[in-house]
Amino acid sequence: MHIQARWGNIVPDTCTASVVLFKTPPQIVLDLLQSFPPSIFTTIIDNSPTPALQTLVNGMPMLAYHHAGQNMGYGRGHNLGLSLSPPSDFHLIVNPDIIIGPGTVEQMLAFMEEHPDIGLLAPKFLHEDGTFQHLNSRYPPVLDLVLRHLPDGLMTQRMLQRVRYHEMQDTGYETVCDVESMSGAFMLCRRTVLERIGGFDPRYFLYFEDFDLSCSIQALGMRTVCYPDVSVVHCWTRASSKEKRMILVHIQSMVHFFNKWGWRWF
Repeated sequence: MHIQARWGNIVPDTCTASVVLFKTPPQIVLDLLQSFPPSIFTTIIDNSPTPALQTLVNGMPMLAYHHAGQNMGYGRGHNLGLSLSPPSDFHLIVNPDIIIGPGTVEQMLAFMEEHPDIGLLAPKFLHEDGTFQHLNSRYPPVLDLVLRHLPDGLMTQRMLQRVRYHEMQDTGYETVCDVESMSGAFMLCRRTVLERIGGFDPRYFLYFEDFDLSCSIQALGMRTVCYPDVSVVHCWTRASSKEKRMILVHIQSMVHFFNKWGWRWF
């Protein structure tokens, strides 16, 4: 009953969405929300210390705001967003630093409807200058994860070739293809599949929860697929490379992931 009151008289569309914030600059939030298709009901989970961003979104149609009161992490935040969303066939998981291209969601939904074996679909990710972000990846060996964080100037040609293979630069960005490890920046999920696996594993605070979700969906026999016919702009920064605390969080998540799904060193 409480959730129905939150929706008001809104009739949910085929797709709902959730966005998790933490001290996010207001303009970034506005840029994302203005790029959303108007028919998608979006639930914002704000992990910030105060609900200061609520005034930014007050009165916006097709949107609900929830201040979590704590930084519960990315995956748990989206799990809460899913639980507070009205019923739908599909659910979109979105980073706040995304700008959605015109027609992107509509084309992805149509593609998912045509392919019932797909549990998760992601678009092509672009930098603000229009260049590719190589966010698709094969199941990650530990060595490749380490190499991805090294400057190019420190790597040999063989190391660079390993990174390119891990990032699927040989196959993953021009044609529709299955991807073992998907980026959590923009995920269109079949909602029944997402609910069946229980959403994100809440033991991840940040990092690797998207790889884990990909593995869980594949374990059900469903596909996780890149659909590069459409794109989103991802204003991406690597917090784990800037803060010592986030480096520790990254390592903790990596250990949990490999303990759960199996260690692969090379």
